[in-house]
Amino acid sequence: GLATRWNAGGGDSATRFRNATAALGSWAEVMRRATFVCQDVFEFLGNVQDRDKHGVYLDPPFPGPGDKYRHKFSDEKQAELSGYLGQFDETRVVCRFYDHPLIRKLYTGAAGWTWQELEGRTQANTGAAEVLIIRNGQGGAL
Repeated sequence: GLATRWNAGGGDSATRFRNATAALGSWAEVMRRATFVCQDVFEFLGNVQDRDKHGVYLDPPFPGPGDKYRHKFSDEKQAELSGYLGQFDETRVVCRFYDHPLIRKLYTGAAGWTWQELEGRTQANTGAAEVLIIRNGQGGAL
């Protein structure tokens, strides 16, 4: 069905379609070099070769809101993911999260992570502090 909005809390389907089509040209360049997979993240990362010009973008379950997801991560799984990602020396790694104390704890210090803060949106279209956490900035094109 069509997305009908009864207040100013978000765009209608026509607005979203216009915005999506306007961005397609820019995304086409990225998509030519990208492969998308849907599999266990630890199995996937175990197969990624750590090489210059390789890049990995992950959007794992967020601590807090992600606890309600079908495929959620415990704090232990978040720590395991951080450990896996910290092993890449050449591959560029980009992870997206809400700004959360657990994420700050896992992705700071000597591990070489760079933080880029941005204003995201929740599913209810309210503002939410998000972060892109980046490792190996000279690697892949992500």
